[in-house]
Amino acid sequence: MEKTEVIFIPLSEIGHLAATLEIAKMITLRDRRLSITIIIMKFPFGSTPTLTSNDSDSIRFVMLPAPVEISPATTGSPNMSELLKAQIPLVRDAVRETTRSGSARWLRS
Repeated sequence: MEKTEVIFIPLSEIGHLAATLEIAKMITLRDRRLSITIIIMKFPFGSTPTLTSNDSDSIRFVMLPAPVEISPATTGSPNMSELLKAQIPLVRDAVRETTRSGSARWLRS
């Protein structure tokens, strides 16, 4: 069966990731034709929360590396806007790579 792919890109805060995972589980249980990829951004400070193992083959995680352009050691304390802008090329590459896999149908808006 061909699946339609949905990509979620939450902030890597435990509350955001946990809520995103729960929503993804509810969506895929409700409609088996959907496949969800959760792209997790890593920031140069702190640690990325560890998610529990996923029982669903309809949900997958893509962990991005921390961007090399911004680092608290070289720029002091970057603000969230700078950090998110630095993630744009990494997110773009992850989405491009996911779409190349060809295993899912894509809806474009």
